[in-house]
Amino acid sequence: MPITGPPTSASWTHRAYYKQYRLNVEQYGEILVAHAFRGEKKGDAQPCYDVETTESNVRIGLLSAAATPAAIESCLATDTGGGIRIEVKSKQARTASGKADVVYCQNKLEEVRRHSPATHFAVILFDGEGNGTAEEAWFFTAGVAGQLLRGKTGRAYISVRDVRKAISEGVGGLIGIRTLIDHAATTELTIS
Repeated sequence: MPITGPPTSASWTHRAYYKQYRLNVEQYGEILVAHAFRGEKKGDAQPCYDVETTESNVRIGLLSAAATPAAIESCLATDTGGGIRIEVKSKQARTASGKADVVYCQNKLEEVRRHSPATHFAVILFDGEGNGTAEEAWFFTAGVAGQLLRGKTGRAYISVRDVRKAISEGVGGLIGIRTLIDHAATTELTIS
């Protein structure tokens, strides 16, 4: 049954909005990360990152994701001058052609046309059913992204398998944020 009339904050969540208006997962992921870290979603004119926020807002988000203080310190140890610039990469975890194996991220680790590079990455794999549920989600430093990056020229990418391996090995600067992203997805929208 389609939703009609103006939405009310009591009936609309980010996930309901995603499903109703069939947002692409990239835009949806950016909206959720901006909400989770109390940041500002940047437009497409910004080539190096999608969300800008503060270190303190990221710290609050990571604490609510049950990250340990040591993991948070490792993730925020880079000198960013208080500003955090997050590149969000979102994909369907499963599609008709198979599972998501890689996340493309060219031009995000270097300055482009005088735009500062991303300081952090958020990678989200959504369910393949179109429900807007995160199956896996990670937050990590640009340094970790640089270590995981393959094919450093042309179509640079990060292997999903490498991210899973790094998190299972407890690599510093890499934190699982699936619960934080799912919480943001189910948060009621404030209509103004």
